Amino acid sequence: MKQLIAIVTTISIVFYSCGHKSANSSLSVGTDSTEFSVESEEDFGLSHFSDTLTTGQYHQMILNAIANGDKQLFAKMVSYPLYRQYPLHDVEDEQQMVRYFDTLFDKQFRQQIAKLDSNSWDNVGWRGWMILDGEIWDVDPRIVVNYSSPLEQRYAEYLKKKDMARLHSSLRGNWKPYYCYSLDGSSYPDFEYSFARVDVSTDHEYGNDPTYRVAVYKKGTKGSDAPSVVLFGERTIEGSMHFETLYFKSDENAIVIVPEDIEDGKAYFSIHKGKEDLGWRVPCKMCMQPLQ
Repeated sequence: MKQLIAIVTTISIVFYSCGHKSANSSLSVGTDSTEFSVESEEDFGLSHFSDTLTTGQYHQMILNAIANGDKQLFAKMVSYPLYRQYPLHDVEDEQQMVRYFDTLFDKQFRQQIAKLDSNSWDNVGWRGWMILDGEIWDVDPRIVVNYSSPLEQRYAEYLKKKDMARLHSSLRGNWKPYYCYSLDGSSYPDFEYSFARVDVSTDHEYGNDPTYRVAVYKKGTKGSDAPSVVLFGERTIEGSMHFETLYFKSDENAIVIVPEDIEDGKAYFSIHKGKEDLGWRVPCKMCMQPLQ
């Protein structure tokens, strides 16, 4: 049996719940090689430098900050929020970035970054610059981190299990959470929904695309309630920047979710009833699942 190496990292994450706050709790999660603690669920761009440096100097500065573990420097270079995959919460400011740095970038990845230089970045046209096949992006005005350390992945898996265990019984089974969005329908008087969650199937055959499911909740309900609409569908991926579109359809309804619009970088939710296009293109924002 492998000897447990106790590496304790305090991860302070702000748990949002689409308008509701989850109760504080203290937890410790252990793995075969790492232990980390979350002391409290409540706690958990355009670069300031890019106008004064050449592209090469700016890219080298990013590499140096990651490789040297310079948390403060990296935190100053990021345009917030730094997006993370649901159910992880986005890093919202410099203080959170400093605390989260060691969870985001493990030693092995920093050593890999240390072998690179400013010439290692690939220019992919209007999409920006990338290294290591897209693990890190310079997409003016922000840095995008697609890399996820083993520690962050283990924490994400913990949150996913916690999320699914609290769902309404009709939604449990061979699924894992993918996204959760709060829906801003304030511009549409007849829009009756407050949030939507997207799950992905875990029982698909190897080599086949998984099925995606969207559950939409009316105003005044919460994530442990039964949803008002449940549809099944698929996602498409466009280009090296991995722009997603999620499509869901039944005989009565159709839903399209664009997690990041190519034009403005924002997320949108639209729903059609039957053949009628209701004209709802509702802005939405990633959030933690409201589980109260």
